Amino acid sequence: MPIRYDYGYSIVLSCLLALGGAAWADGTRYVYEIRALGGAGTDPWSMNMGIAAEAARAYAPVSFKKTGTTISFAMDTELSLSLGPEAELERSAERVLLRRAVTIRGERALPKARKKARIRFSLADLMAEGGKAARSPLEYALVKAIEASRYASGRAWVVSAEYDRAGRFLVVVALTDR
Repeated sequence: MPIRYDYGYSIVLSCLLALGGAAWADGTRYVYEIRALGGAGTDPWSMNMGIAAEAARAYAPVSFKKTGTTISFAMDTELSLSLGPEAELERSAERVLLRRAVTIRGERALPKARKKARIRFSLADLMAEGGKAARSPLEYALVKAIEASRYASGRAWVVSAEYDRAGRFLVVVALTDR
């Protein structure tokens, strides 16, 4: 039975959109996004807000609760981020895989991780199994780590994410049951 996702986000974001020369301070991470080609929502504001939401959703701890086949997420954070350069990594006739550098500032101290999961998957896996997370490799990794954990509830966040240009992602997800 496929898993259903319920999203309840309460996000306060201060987005500093530095699309040009961003300061490459500690805290630079990468956000991956899969965009449909020729679709609606290609204006720069919509695209950049999607990246900002993805960065906040993945790199700030989200609270989760598993109930049957449903994973519910809740998030309440305040942070500031700068968007850096965007790079096209893969392209097909239907979609494009993009990587965007983000620098996050003002993060609260992260909770202590009780477990770290290394989630490896291919771009093909993401397209075939991703469901609602098919456009978001980082969200897909969060869901996979939560599914595999024994925790019925807790917090999860992405520690690091890499794409090897051979079609494979490696995402490290931290989890705690507190």
